[in-house]
Amino acid sequence: MKKPQPGKSLFLFAVALIWMSVGLHAGGATTTWTDEFDGAPETGWAWMNPDDAGRFSLTEQPGYLTIPTQSGGGDPPNGAMIRPAPAGDFVIETHVLVAPDENFQKAGLLIFGDRENVLILSRAYCSFVDYGCVRNGIYFDSSASTDNHAKVTTSDDEAWLRLTKTGSLVRAEYSENGTVWQLIGEHQFAWSGVPSIGIIANGRNVNEVPASFDFFRVGWEESEAEAPAPQETQTPAAQSDNSAWADEFDGTAESGWAWLNPSDAARASLTERSGYLTIPTQPGAANPLNGAMIRTAPGSDFVIETHVLVAPNENFQRAGLLIFGDMQHFLVLGHAYCGFVDYGCVRNGIYFDSTLSTDNHATATPSEDEAWLRLTKTGNRVRAEYSSDGAAWQLIGEHAFTWTGTPSIGIIADGNRAGGVPAEFDFFRVAW
Repeated sequence: MKKPQPGKSLFLFAVALIWMSVGLHAGGATTTWTDEFDGAPETGWAWMNPDDAGRFSLTEQPGYLTIPTQSGGGDPPNGAMIRPAPAGDFVIETHVLVAPDENFQKAGLLIFGDRENVLILSRAYCSFVDYGCVRNGIYFDSSASTDNHAKVTTSDDEAWLRLTKTGSLVRAEYSENGTVWQLIGEHQFAWSGVPSIGIIANGRNVNEVPASFDFFRVGWEESEAEAPAPQETQTPAAQSDNSAWADEFDGTAESGWAWLNPSDAARASLTERSGYLTIPTQPGAANPLNGAMIRTAPGSDFVIETHVLVAPNENFQRAGLLIFGDMQHFLVLGHAYCGFVDYGCVRNGIYFDSTLSTDNHATATPSEDEAWLRLTKTGNRVRAEYSSDGAAWQLIGEHAFTWTGTPSIGIIADGNRAGGVPAEFDFFRVAW
C-alpha cells in the first residue's frame, strides 16, 4: 500500500509558487497532469527501447510502476518511459523507491531532446569519489556537462525529485518527504524542439535493482495571451486554416533548424552550389543519425517535400526526407543505393525505410541523380511519393508511424561504411 503522499492540489500550488519565484506568472491558468500508476499507465506513454514494454510491472508493488535498472547500456536509453513535454516551460516531479548499490544504477526523471541533449535527475550510485561521486546519492547529469551535482542524502532508498525548466535553464530539486525541497543544481538544456519527459531506471554492466515509481506529474502555465481567442462563426469557405512554410536555402538557412549530430553543422555548405544546401553522405554509421538536419513538426498531420540532387553509387548512401521520433521510430524516404538485389534492392533507386519494418519499398527510377520526394502523414500512416519532374507524382509506399509525441522533420544525407557523395537540397517545404 502506498504511503500518504503530498497530493495533486499541493503540487498545483507548488507549481504556481515556482512560476512566481522565477518571474514567469503571466496571469493564466496553471495546468497539471498526473499518472498515479494505479492499475495501468495513462495513455500517451512510449518506451524509448520497445523491448522494455515487457519488463515493467504494476503488480510487484501495487500502486507503483516498477522498472528494473536494466543491466547493460542502451542506445536509446534502457528503462526510459517518455511522453511529449508541454510547449515552453514546465515542472516535472516523481517519487521513487530505489536502493542503488553498484556503479551507474539510477532511477529518476528524464528530459530528452536527442542523444546530445539529455538531462537525468536521479537517485544513483557512483563510487568514483576522486571524480566527485558520493556513492549512493542524488545526481543531476547532463549530456553536455561533466558536473553531476552529486549530493549525499539521509535516505539511501527513496527520493522525491523535481525538475523545473525555465527557458533553456533546468533546475533540479530533491526532497526527503515531498514537502521540503533542497536545490541540487542547474544545467542548460539547449534543445530547440519540443523535448520528451518521463522516468528512467537503468544501469550499465551491473546487476539490476527494482525502481518503484509512485507517480509522475507535470505542471505548466498557460498564459491568457496563449489562450485561443473566441472565434466568430464563419462560412465554410472561410474556415480553411491550411498553412505552409519553406526554406529555399538561398544564401542562409532559416532559423529553427538543428542537427541531430551537432558536428555535422561544419560539413554542410550553402556556397558549394548556389541556391542549394549541400550535405555529404557522411561515411560511417552513427547514432544519432549523421547528416540529419531537423525541426519540430507542426501538429499531427502534415506534408513535407524536397528536391535533391544526389548520385549514390555505394551501399547505403542516401539523401532525402526524414520523420524522426527517436532511434526506434523514424522514417526515411531517400534516393539511395543498395546492391543486395536478392533482398529486394534495386541498386540506385528510391527507398522508403522504417525502423519498424523490413519493407524498403525499393523502386527503380529513370533518373539516377535527381529526385523530388514527398511524405504525407495522416494519423499514424505516412505515404511516400516520388516525382522525376516535381509535377507528376507516383506512389512509393506507406508505413505506420506510431510515435506518440511531436516528431521532428527534415532532411538527411548519410551513408554506412562507404565514401561520401554530395547531396544538394534545393528546398524543404512543409504544409499542414
